[in-house]
Amino acid sequence: MTFLTWNIIDQAELFKTWFADFAKLHPGVEIEWLDKKGPDLMPFYQTQLIAGTPPDVVDLQGGIGIEYAALVRC
Repeated sequence: MTFLTWNIIDQAELFKTWFADFAKLHPGVEIEWLDKKGPDLMPFYQTQLIAGTPPDVVDLQGGIGIEYAALVRC
């Protein structure tokens, strides 16, 4: 499972704990955490969408999800 976040690498220890807890409940599921810095997130995500390989989970902070949805609808 891929998990895309936006510029929260400073929370790495917390995510490692969450992922370990998840793995205990779901044996065999591996999590690949992809954390992208501000300007890198959208080009990366768009490339993944176009390739047909989007992340399984996307965490977009604040209103960026709304902003992105408006761009996609255009």
